Amino acid sequence: AERVFQKLTEEIPVYAPGWTNLGYVRLLNGDDQTAEKCYKKALSLNPDYTQASVNLAGLYVYRGNGSLARTVLLDVLKREPNNQEIKDILKKIPSQ
Repeated sequence: AERVFQKLTEEIPVYAPGWTNLGYVRLLNGDDQTAEKCYKKALSLNPDYTQASVNLAGLYVYRGNGSLARTVLLDVLKREPNNQEIKDILKKIPSQ
């Protein structure tokens, strides 16, 4: 899967979902540094791409930085105030 998404980002570098999926695969392979770069690249291409924000927040939780994760998700809620999934995720992130 990693090769597929790597090729996708090379062929269509402006496709935010490709970067998000590449980041997810990199995270699964233990490369959280590159995963973060991929999620941020996706968000630089499409700041409103919720899945990239959710994945980035999950990475921050994985690293033990719930505060940063909450900040990312609260930004999503500013543009999607009725997003129940984001509200539910926020309830599960410990306050620091």
